[in-house]
Amino acid sequence: MNKIAVLLITSLYVCLACKSDDIGKIVRSEKTTIFSVEGTTQYQVDTIQYAEIEHFAANDVLVEHHFLFPNGDLKAKQVYEFLDHKTNASGSKYYDYDGTLLSYYRYDYENGKMSAFLAYDASNNELLRIEHFKYNDKGLRTVKEIRDANNTLSRAFSFTYDDEDNMSSLTVSDNKGKILFREDYKVIGKNKITGKWTELWGFIGKIPNSCKVREFIDA
Repeated sequence: MNKIAVLLITSLYVCLACKSDDIGKIVRSEKTTIFSVEGTTQYQVDTIQYAEIEHFAANDVLVEHHFLFPNGDLKAKQVYEFLDHKTNASGSKYYDYDGTLLSYYRYDYENGKMSAFLAYDASNNELLRIEHFKYNDKGLRTVKEIRDANNTLSRAFSFTYDDEDNMSSLTVSDNKGKILFREDYKVIGKNKITGKWTELWGFIGKIPNSCKVREFIDA
């Protein structure tokens, strides 16, 4: 797909979109805190690197994604936009902590799953990058490809999952398939009601490399 074709695809999204608050009020949130574990023993966290909060409306529709500094202050947020009567976002806008629009995104779908998105610089509408996605039979994302504005591959991310659909590994490769990074994951804690993980540790070989702690918050 060349750049002109990509721009033609995005023209399909040039229509009136409703803001996230038109989809419905936020009914629950998930906060994920990412800890440094460098220099610590297994299952002992160090300092907070950053945190994220995802806000969901009814039917688990993601409407906002907030990115936080280690002290909890807002760093940036992504607000999703929806076409009338749709629960799949048509795009989103990415704002700095002070409300400045930095970039915006347009999404494409196949069989109800996001197959690609295009990222634009909000200051000049320049196409910055393209991302493509693949999924397994369960609908879990298994591949994310990052491409430049000319659709040339720069990075590929591969994901695997355990029997309970938790991510079990992440592999990052360059445009020639050379592995740059691999991290394997182990679930340490689960929510007693939902069964979803609440503490997820990442390892490089047998050495702890990361820790994520997830909280489930009702609105």
